[in-house]
Amino acid sequence: MPQLSEHVHDLEAILAQFISSSEQGMADTRLNIDRLSARIDQLVKMSEEDKQLINQYMQEGELQRQEMNKRWGELANKMGTLVEDIASPGLEGLLVRDFGLDPEVFMRRIRRKSSLGKPGRREFDVVAVSDRFFFLCEVKANPSMEHAQRFVALAKSGVVQEYFPEFSNRSL
Repeated sequence: MPQLSEHVHDLEAILAQFISSSEQGMADTRLNIDRLSARIDQLVKMSEEDKQLINQYMQEGELQRQEMNKRWGELANKMGTLVEDIASPGLEGLLVRDFGLDPEVFMRRIRRKSSLGKPGRREFDVVAVSDRFFFLCEVKANPSMEHAQRFVALAKSGVVQEYFPEFSNRSL
């Protein structure tokens, strides 16, 4: 029976080596899992930081966009005012030179309340009044056909007389 005992001894040695190898493999696997888990935690943390950074950039971008829109609005207002300043003296000259009228009243950028008690005020770019006529001029930095059509509709609507009832006896 010495052969059987040698085989058992060989099997025990092989089994011990297998167990040792398996334990080492499991230890390596645990170590790799721990490293992977730490890396995943690091990536999750970086992802959260990236989200915060992206949100911060988006908020800053929104603030910059709002500021830029505000500045564009201010620039557009300045441009409109500049165009009004250029156009209004020409209107007065046009009335005198081309129509032979001497305006009694000449107003630029006038804001009036409605005589009918409507809330708010309405702004008119240039108003000129002669003994028989009431002139209304709307100045646009970028005029369009739509602007002209709205202006004609305003003139025909009778709304202008609500704001200047004292001149309602004059032709518009």
